[in-house]
Amino acid sequence: MDTRQALLVDAFAAEPTTGTPTGVVPEADGLTDDQMQAVASELGATETAFVLPAEDADRRLRCFSPTKELAQAETAAVAAHAALYERGEIDDSEWTVATARGDVAVETKQNGMVWVEQGRADITEVDIPYSDVADALGLNAATLKDVGADLPLVTAGVGESWLMVPVNYFEHLSGLTMDVAAVDSLCDRVDAAGVYPFTFDTVGADATRRSTFHGRAFRVGRRRGPARRSFVATGRSMTLSNRSSPRVGTSATGPGRCQLIPTGPRCGSAGAPSLHWTVQ
Repeated sequence: MDTRQALLVDAFAAEPTTGTPTGVVPEADGLTDDQMQAVASELGATETAFVLPAEDADRRLRCFSPTKELAQAETAAVAAHAALYERGEIDDSEWTVATARGDVAVETKQNGMVWVEQGRADITEVDIPYSDVADALGLNAATLKDVGADLPLVTAGVGESWLMVPVNYFEHLSGLTMDVAAVDSLCDRVDAAGVYPFTFDTVGADATRRSTFHGRAFRVGRRRGPARRSFVATGRSMTLSNRSSPRVGTSATGPGRCQLIPTGPRCGSAGAPSLHWTVQ
């Protein structure tokens, strides 16, 4: 009987069970579409990556949710390459990875970081009262209006849009409380997958770094998920990346990174394998 190893890897995390759970099947060659979908459904992760050989790239990744195949695969790419690196199947290098949306540049680093190229983002300014957004996040509207002139409310993303909410100070970001029904309603109004409040406020040693940001992602349906690519898109739209040097940001909830570099935005993180299965 044909058996395959399946992993659950925490992307955007340095320790198991602290990041975004992502399925990885390191050797998926020979699996049918139905079998991949069945494995993804069984694992139950938001994204499951299936690693396949490719003729014109270093490898191919197919990404499935529990219900369908996905075009976007940044989180899956981070998790898959973190797993391959830990297994000793790849080393520090740059890779071309074939995905449903085309070839994607991936870089693996000795420190365990995996960098994944982002696609072109769609960014749209939205007309929602600050009071509605503040109520949904348990904030005072003034914490949003303070920065609204420079960073208005927008939806941004690559394939999947998020409502980007700039907050004035870190203490307000870290202390917010989400009203699930209100967040779902906001997302319905602007056709967004989730809400991503963020701040450029500096904390402690962060004050010595340029363009440090902290963010918290709240996905529709009570599930938290990655929105860093939407943040990168937002920053790019505000011409934060028109210099030649990279700008690095962090997440308030994990060791994820975003870089805005001359060739375009990319996201990066370590990945921590947490569970292993054999599927048949």
